[in-house]
Amino acid sequence: MSGEPGASNGDARPPAADVPDRLLTLALEFAVGIAAAGAKLRAPLAFPVALKPLLKFQKLPASALAKVRAAVDGDDAFRRKLARAAAAAPELLDDASMLWLTRPEGWEQQLAGLVGEADPNDLAAELRRSERRREAAEGAAHRVLAESVALRAELERRSDVSTTASQEIDRLKKEAATARTEVERHQAAMRKVNDQLQAARNELAELAGARDAALARAAEAERLRDEVLAARAAAGPTEAAAQSTERAVLAGAAAVADELDAQSRLARQLVGDLDRLARRLHHLEPAVRTPNVPERPVSRRKQSGRSSQRQPIGVPGGLYGSSLAAAEHVVRHPGAVVFVDGYNVAKLRFPLLELEAQRAKCIDLCEDVARRWGTNIVVVFDGTNGLGIAATVRRLVRVTFSPEGVIADDVIRREVAALPDDVPVVVVTNDQAVIADVRAMGANPVSSDRWIELATR
Repeated sequence: MSGEPGASNGDARPPAADVPDRLLTLALEFAVGIAAAGAKLRAPLAFPVALKPLLKFQKLPASALAKVRAAVDGDDAFRRKLARAAAAAPELLDDASMLWLTRPEGWEQQLAGLVGEADPNDLAAELRRSERRREAAEGAAHRVLAESVALRAELERRSDVSTTASQEIDRLKKEAATARTEVERHQAAMRKVNDQLQAARNELAELAGARDAALARAAEAERLRDEVLAARAAAGPTEAAAQSTERAVLAGAAAVADELDAQSRLARQLVGDLDRLARRLHHLEPAVRTPNVPERPVSRRKQSGRSSQRQPIGVPGGLYGSSLAAAEHVVRHPGAVVFVDGYNVAKLRFPLLELEAQRAKCIDLCEDVARRWGTNIVVVFDGTNGLGIAATVRRLVRVTFSPEGVIADDVIRREVAALPDDVPVVVVTNDQAVIADVRAMGANPVSSDRWIELATR
């Protein structure tokens, strides 16, 4: 009947469910063989529980075929594993068994077509070869398991890579948070200094206006004096009146001169305040100075040869001048600028490292001190071969290199001389000539040994 399933053009074919179990004997034997081999492995192969009682059979009895077929039909994942194993060794199965396991498009019709062609004698011959195929099935099971193990290993590797990437992301997030905190702290300090500088500029503008007004009053006084003298000459006043008038004019001129002198002193004082504020702002900058940036010139007052009026930081009684406690006292002094002879410290503390590593380690030591006490530190190295350091953003200390043909000792001397006298200065070095020079400029010397001990304790 053409309307029934499996019928086509009047040629009736039985559906797959009507295919006799004996026609699928090789596939069913193959399934039990794969299950038996998989059960012996260290990581057993998953198979239907219904097959477990049949694993001991070397050859399936006819009564067990239906049970095996039902178990395989009920576990599609196991059937697909069998199909992959059969595809790797197609010589183990006949056409009917391959169709039933692999199930390509139109397989039911093809399998039904094989039902009428099956010969009982051929089936008997195939059953005699089932034992050899069982052994081959065990090898196929090994291949399936190897594929499973490889996939599991790849999954674990990708999981490890994902975990490592997550940890690296967390570390970078923490570093970014720390960097943002440092940037915000320095930005707040810069805003405060900029506010102070703007207030000083406003005050300077007010003083300039007052100075201009005083100059205008002085010019007016001179004009009045000239008019009085001209009138006296024309009218011929008495000597007493002339002297009185002259004294009044001179008194007014003297008052104007005193006012101008006071305004001039205030202007000079304000200029000095602005100079000191600008220098402190310069030392707050965390960026590393590169060799191409010109060094800050020594102030005109220092170039004049006038001896420094800076007073060294006082050490409390009971502290030995070169002791560790005395070194800590001067380094932690409020507002002090600490100059560190970079290579003098680096070569003493890290003599076995390469030059670049010595610089990096020395800067790390100085940053530890700056982080601990908020000390304003300037590290000075000889020469301009500092590209590696210059490329790294340092937020806690300022790093500078001496220009070509200039040694770090001279840079330190010049930096100390350029600072205003009211800025306390500490110089870290073991160079006795530098110690003598900076001490004459009112700076407090600290030996490199004491600095290393202070930074590493």
